Amino acid sequence: MALEIRFKPLGIVFLLGLIVASSAFGIVGWTSRPEGGKTVYGDGSGEVLVLTNSATQSWLQEQAFRFNDQHAGRIHVTVQESESNRAVGEILGATARPALWASSPAWIKPLNSAWAARHDGKALITSEDSDDNGAPSLRSPLVFVTTRKKAAYLQPLLGDKGAWVALRELSMGQRTPPWGRFHFAYADPLRTDSGFMTLGMIVSDYSARNRLTGKLEDLSRDPRFLQYLGEVDRRLVCDAATRKSAAAALDTLRTDPERYDVVAATESEALDALAAQPNLVAIYPDPTCVVEQRVCRLDGADWLTADQQAAARTFLRFLSEPESVKASVKSHFRPVAADADGLIAETLSVFGSRGYLQTYASVDLPPFPAITHAAEGWRKVTPGADADLALADTPDATASL
Repeated sequence: MALEIRFKPLGIVFLLGLIVASSAFGIVGWTSRPEGGKTVYGDGSGEVLVLTNSATQSWLQEQAFRFNDQHAGRIHVTVQESESNRAVGEILGATARPALWASSPAWIKPLNSAWAARHDGKALITSEDSDDNGAPSLRSPLVFVTTRKKAAYLQPLLGDKGAWVALRELSMGQRTPPWGRFHFAYADPLRTDSGFMTLGMIVSDYSARNRLTGKLEDLSRDPRFLQYLGEVDRRLVCDAATRKSAAAALDTLRTDPERYDVVAATESEALDALAAQPNLVAIYPDPTCVVEQRVCRLDGADWLTADQQAAARTFLRFLSEPESVKASVKSHFRPVAADADGLIAETLSVFGSRGYLQTYASVDLPPFPAITHAAEGWRKVTPGADADLALADTPDATASL
């Protein structure tokens, strides 16, 4: 028997009203595709460019892929890699126009100052420490990476409070390792965050040991410090890999373990290398320093529409969700979260036997100008550091900062 359904005129009007209301809601509030039975809502629309350094690139690309899948047709997030120093120049020169920037606070504050100087005192990033900036902060301490065989000799030296003194002695030949001449590497401090951190630790250790109380910015003109820096870096290998990033240097170490005896890198970069090469281990200097990565919204950027700003906020909220935070741990970061110890328990179980430490001692890095000025001196005294090309990559950034 056929089933016949008849609508009275009033019912037809009601049904049409529901269809119109649903369409209108799709325009104003919109919904994305369901995920796990839950409908995801979002604000804003348009293209959202995220500028990031290499450290957080893979994590952000993974989250952008998930986000775009959930918000297809309304918001599209693109992640573009640019190391912090270069990114500053690109933002100030408007050659890159991001809505979000993933970087260390050490770079964010100077960028704000340089932007304000060019835009009548207006700030570029005002939501860095506000609830509006929902993305988690990700931490990564500085570590040394070497092979298992060499770690037997290097661990007592570089895992102690005299790590930077021992590094200088090894570099100068005052200590001779069992395998002969010593070589080490860290990334270019004017191009990369990890190199910036490493130079910052050298400045910090030198100033502490010499009980310096004046402005550390003056160290770049102090012949004693420049001599010391040249001695530390006497056996520093400067090549195409180190000019690119610590990750690139670690890739070289994985395939050519005799190229460098030690590579200084962030923990996240180091654990990526350890995961790919079972023969590598990590050594934590005591103390070390920690770089904190944040994703900040450029709410003062005049190239963004209101819809793009709203879309950027939606992506920031997405990054703070539990699944995104857990993904940051898989990318070998330490999220600043209430359950951080629980989140890194798996990392400890995997890498604990290869030097990974759940806790460590750390110190604050010297002020940004002090490290920047020291980097200018580094170009002059470090063999192979391209002194003639100093600041050539990002003249706009370094001149402004």
